Amino acid sequence: MQTKKTILEFFGGVGTIGGNKICLMAANGYGILLDFGYDFSIATKYFDDFMKPRQKQILIDGILIGMLPWPQGSLKGIYRKELCKYNRSQIESNYTYYQKSHPHFTSLNLEDPPKISEVLISHAHSDHISDIRYLDPQIKLIGSSLTIDFLKIFDDLYSSNSLLSNIYSYKPFFITGTNKNGDITRPTKVKGSQINRTLRGFSSSAYIPCAQGGFKVQIFETDHSIPGSAGYLIYDNITGTKIAYSGDIRMHGPERQKSLDFISAAKKFGPDVLIMEGTRVSDNNSEPNLNSEAEVQKSISDLLQEIHKKDPDKMVFFSSSNRDFWRLSSFYAAALSANRKLVVNADTYYILQELNAKGIDFQIDISNVRVFLPRKDWGVYSPLDYSKSPIKKLCEVSASRREEIELEKKRTRVSDFIDLTKDFLIRAEEIHQNPNQFLMFLPYYNFLDLFDLQPPRNSYFILSKSEPWDDEGRIEQSKLEAWLARYDIGSDHIKRYHCSGHASGDEIISIIQTIHPKYVFPVHTTHPELFQKLLDDEIMVILPEYAKKYEI
Repeated sequence: MQTKKTILEFFGGVGTIGGNKICLMAANGYGILLDFGYDFSIATKYFDDFMKPRQKQILIDGILIGMLPWPQGSLKGIYRKELCKYNRSQIESNYTYYQKSHPHFTSLNLEDPPKISEVLISHAHSDHISDIRYLDPQIKLIGSSLTIDFLKIFDDLYSSNSLLSNIYSYKPFFITGTNKNGDITRPTKVKGSQINRTLRGFSSSAYIPCAQGGFKVQIFETDHSIPGSAGYLIYDNITGTKIAYSGDIRMHGPERQKSLDFISAAKKFGPDVLIMEGTRVSDNNSEPNLNSEAEVQKSISDLLQEIHKKDPDKMVFFSSSNRDFWRLSSFYAAALSANRKLVVNADTYYILQELNAKGIDFQIDISNVRVFLPRKDWGVYSPLDYSKSPIKKLCEVSASRREEIELEKKRTRVSDFIDLTKDFLIRAEEIHQNPNQFLMFLPYYNFLDLFDLQPPRNSYFILSKSEPWDDEGRIEQSKLEAWLARYDIGSDHIKRYHCSGHASGDEIISIIQTIHPKYVFPVHTTHPELFQKLLDDEIMVILPEYAKKYEI
């Protein structure tokens, strides 16, 4: 049914950083989603490593806790049918009292197809993509070509409990029925029943029909801390309403020109509405960030040169986002300048390898990079220990060698097909014996490896990521410092070199003024009210409210 209006609704990214879930309904009655990401602010408020949502009952848990929106109105029919079926049968059989206190659960409908036909993905960070895993596979996924490549690589690399898995493909559950007591039997996965979603990758400035022809969309790649990020210009073919969506954007990275091109196109487009991120719009301007990626690289290089002169026998570790390949490129270049070799973990190397095979170059020669082989389980470097690790993906034997092994043995195991003699692998003992030859990626969640590395006293650690922005982040920071102190790496040997993946507050305001829309909806920010203070009266700032309909 045609609405004769373009409708905006916000189900995530409201008053918080990340978790964007924005619904646009075209005047023809069909719609699109702008991202469908994981809300870390809710997740960290209620859950931790020891208590997580129940994945089989995620629609019950997720909706009740506020992590997932109700599947009603514009969002009717958006979730996977087998999840709806199982969750609804649980409600009807075991949780009938829910129907009194939460009548919306009756809208977990199996029959209605979704009105949403596409998700426009701004970039491949979990706070923008992870909850896609719960969506009906009829809904197509659209993004830049590189973002779509990332989704396929993540699907191949990560286990099913990762926030980056089950997005490109998943194995559906099905209901086996009821037992003799009338209780629902547990859901299982059907062998060979993998569902692949429809993914469509586009180059910058491409035009895309969406919402059953209701919208005409143009995609523009932008600069952010993960390559392939994009903003969108959206045109309602009936009402003529124009909407621009920034995604996450910055002006100081290696692909700054792409952001400038998007801003220029958006200005020419003349949007009625700009949905704008505001991560760094804040009343606190004392962020300890460098101004560009080039400055980060120079700072790391200068430090390594200083260490070479003063402390040549020290190890140097660093932590950064493992999907910020521009930052990884900075560390690689700095390592080369200091005659050190970059050491990374297996999943980072695997992604680099896959992107290289597609002709995507981050100026990192992977033949000159080593992969750390950590001790697992019994600590004996048994191939069996890596059967569920990204190491397996890197060290699988060739098809011909696999056939030879199968002929040699009557019974084979997964470990028979993992070759831990690959030249690119490096173990803790080699790094310990040659501490001045390597620059090693060591994120906090790999700090157990310090037991084996045993770094020399007064070694160095480079922290190259944003400051902790919540209580959980601060807890992690204190643990990180405790670990380093245990190995006599004091505060004077912990260096912070980082430039943000987001435009500064002043740059955000400048972008808005340049594009000059009629209305701005701030998202992905903890300070949306500052937009009203910082913008002039010619541009109306509307602070989005959760699930409220805005007709344009």
